[in-house]
Amino acid sequence: MDLYVTPISPACNAVLLLAKALKLNLNVKLVDLMAGDTKTPEFLKMNPQHSVPTLNDSGFCLWESRAIMTYLVNKYGSRDDPLYPKDPKPKAVVESRLFFDATTLYPAFAKCYYPVLFYGQNKINEKDLEDAKNVFEIFDTFLEHTEYAGGDTFSVADITLIVTVTVFQLCHFDVHAYKRISLWFNKVKEICPGYKDILLKNADVPPFYSTHKQINEKDPEDAKNVFEIFDTFLEHTEYAGGDTFSVADITLIVTVTVFQLCHFDVHAYKRISLWFNKVKEICPGYKDILRKIRCKMGIDLYYVPGSAPCRAVLLAAKAVGVDLNLKYTDLMKGEHLTPEYIKYPVIFAGASYDPAKLTKCEEAMKFFDTFLANSEYAAGNDLTLADLTLAATVSTYEVMDFDLTPYKNVTKWFAKVKQNAPGYEEVNGKNVLIFKQLVDSLTKK
Repeated sequence: MDLYVTPISPACNAVLLLAKALKLNLNVKLVDLMAGDTKTPEFLKMNPQHSVPTLNDSGFCLWESRAIMTYLVNKYGSRDDPLYPKDPKPKAVVESRLFFDATTLYPAFAKCYYPVLFYGQNKINEKDLEDAKNVFEIFDTFLEHTEYAGGDTFSVADITLIVTVTVFQLCHFDVHAYKRISLWFNKVKEICPGYKDILLKNADVPPFYSTHKQINEKDPEDAKNVFEIFDTFLEHTEYAGGDTFSVADITLIVTVTVFQLCHFDVHAYKRISLWFNKVKEICPGYKDILRKIRCKMGIDLYYVPGSAPCRAVLLAAKAVGVDLNLKYTDLMKGEHLTPEYIKYPVIFAGASYDPAKLTKCEEAMKFFDTFLANSEYAAGNDLTLADLTLAATVSTYEVMDFDLTPYKNVTKWFAKVKQNAPGYEEVNGKNVLIFKQLVDSLTKK
């Protein structure tokens, strides 16, 4: 089993640590990105995305570190391996932490430190550093009631997260300023197989930073190049993840559909076009399942009637028939008063409208208007969750006296959603007026 890696890569080190935990003997093949090792025909045949790490398990090729990690545990771990639980609920928590690392924590590192490490910037942007600190505060709360990132047992979530936290520390970020993270970090360093002899040896490579400080990496590949890569995925399989329909097809068809709604020509790619047409037909509920599902679930929803996000959830629950145990939260009594509310400065802090931010609102509404140029609803010709959450937001714009009339498509769409969304007046109409009353009382209009 071959694993193509670059020692400096946190993603590669996460896979190496996981292999150590599983006691797997991998044939590790070092790849020199600067020499173009990932751009050779042989490598591109394995991985058209030309990234590391890349795994070749007897002809089965896989990339993206977290996908490789879960694959290795599923195939080579014990039946009830706690590294990646089988039970849906603990498994979902572990996966949520994997996604947190992939979409929040590591991107915060990249945004904060890549400009200095790779692009010759002399100092860290203070705003980016502050954002990174906020992300660490979020991670710290994850550890409030559990010993490890994904629960009470050591898992793949801890492995991928400790790699990211370690590279933060190597860049002189004070990870010990966060009490729970500090305790977790010290504990995981001791029990994570290979932490010292793999991660610390590979991660702290000063010559890399000095030699390649001026790396001129191209900007992220444009959409057309990404679609070409996806097209190659479909060269030998009917579906995105193989020869059978899977969750991969579901998530990808949502993204491809959004591209199409933005007038991107998805049918310019022969294999994608065939796949797209096929999946649209066989994907259960592609057109109307959101209107037909009826389920009963015992779920608590802490909410404020005037809140647009709360109303979006209420509308969605109404549309799919979910019974929610509503728990009203009184902001005036401080039951949910957190620093996050300061992000509404006009309402909660008495500030005046910022013309620049108002312009951004107008640009956003104009962009949304273009979405609706060729479809009745936000994501096509059927009412979906997208319409429900957008209607909650647009209705909030409306009660804040934002003029919707210049946006003809939005105006037409909004009237239709009001008429067709199940329980619109009952759930959203009344509550948005409560929001308006709250705004008026706080701004003393």
